[in-house]
Amino acid sequence: NHTIAVSENNRNFLSETYDIRGSKLTRIYNGVDLEVFYKGTVSRNQVLGFSEDDFVVTCASELHPRKGVKYLIEAFSEIKSKDKTIKLALAGTGEKLGEYQKLVKKLDLEDTIKFLGFRNDMPDILRASDLFCQPSLREAFGLAALEAMATEVPVVATKVGGLKEVLTEDTAKLVDSKDSKGLAQAI
Repeated sequence: NHTIAVSENNRNFLSETYDIRGSKLTRIYNGVDLEVFYKGTVSRNQVLGFSEDDFVVTCASELHPRKGVKYLIEAFSEIKSKDKTIKLALAGTGEKLGEYQKLVKKLDLEDTIKFLGFRNDMPDILRASDLFCQPSLREAFGLAALEAMATEVPVVATKVGGLKEVLTEDTAKLVDSKDSKGLAQAI
């Protein structure tokens, strides 16, 4: 009887794609329980397996082409050549896991990028991180970026979908989608 959209971008998509209009469609942004994501201390080594001296970028995402993780992995090829202390923690699973693992091996990034798989301890993972990156090609809202901000972790994200509504140049570093070099520079 009624559809909830999580962003204006999502609302426009639903309206155009499914012809849902007027009083049948309402936009309600997602929210984050700040008490769950309070700033606390955790051991980076215990949570992520990285050294306390490493600079850790985290991406929490389904491993699907629309999430842009491939471009983030490619960005780390450039980043590694400039700074070997920057590491990437990829939390999530999905259809591209095997392909992305092969790409990491091909780019000789096995000591730089760690696949964490499905995790239910994202608040701790974010607290153990120095930066969060959401390299999506499409995004209805961008809840993971909001969770990172709730943990006071800086965000780099792409200028797509709901991310453009949730994040601004004042709250995050925004880059074009499919831009590995732009992601590398922003990180």
